[in-house]
Amino acid sequence: MFTVVDLFAGGGGASVGLRHAGLRHVLSVDFWERAVETLIASGFPGYHHDLSKPIPGWLPPVWAVWASPPCQPHSRNGKRLGKEDPRDGYGALFDQIDRIKPRWLMTENTSHLDGTDYWAEVLEKIRARFEFVEAFVLNARDYGVPQDRARLICIAGPRPFEPPKIAWGRLAPSAFLGDGFLRAEQSGATARSTSEVCQTITAARNLYFWKTNPGRRLPRDTCKHPDARILSPYETAWLQGFPLDHPFRGTLGEMQTQVGNACPPPLAYAVARAAMEADGFSW
Repeated sequence: MFTVVDLFAGGGGASVGLRHAGLRHVLSVDFWERAVETLIASGFPGYHHDLSKPIPGWLPPVWAVWASPPCQPHSRNGKRLGKEDPRDGYGALFDQIDRIKPRWLMTENTSHLDGTDYWAEVLEKIRARFEFVEAFVLNARDYGVPQDRARLICIAGPRPFEPPKIAWGRLAPSAFLGDGFLRAEQSGATARSTSEVCQTITAARNLYFWKTNPGRRLPRDTCKHPDARILSPYETAWLQGFPLDHPFRGTLGEMQTQVGNACPPPLAYAVARAAMEADGFSW
């Protein structure tokens, strides 16, 4: 019953969470070949496709569509061009759901999109297609992810529902990395103790582990220091909520891009469970 098509699937962050929630993937689609290789290695039906074009062939009726359109058009770190950015995926998303016609839609994006005129337009289009629609900002740190990562979540479907319940305690990076400090190699970045949730993981390989507190990074400062080492993509993947054996494909930089752009699996799990409960599933 609980089948899903995963759009803009990337390296499988949401996919892992949806699978753990009990959903069966019919298709996991992404435009980047390297990410699709990771999806296939992870056991998902990865499919390399440009979502601005119809998915060829016949798709069976599905319970849900999950979509994590690219966040770069809406990120505070970019130009925030929204729908004028060629990477924006919401237009393609609506074309796809009009063809797939899922019972439920779940979307995830950067919290920077919340409150913008463009997000109001997106919500209006979703409400034209689904009876019940709610959007809220959730922080992954409240769902078992050792990272401070706020995401804009939308759930839409045929029944009223409750937002995902906060059901896990805070997990600290020290559980995996040990005691120390984390600091990004960018001007003005401050160190954060591994006893606290870490800063937001990005697609850049610039997060360093220090045994002692390095303080704030100055313009001429560098993390090339005997006391510092750069985190591997597998370490940042753990901080993102991935299982340790997730089979990322590609170079170290390509792996980090997949990690940094992913939806944390435990967050996707919580969102999917909220929709499943609304549809009468109980545990």
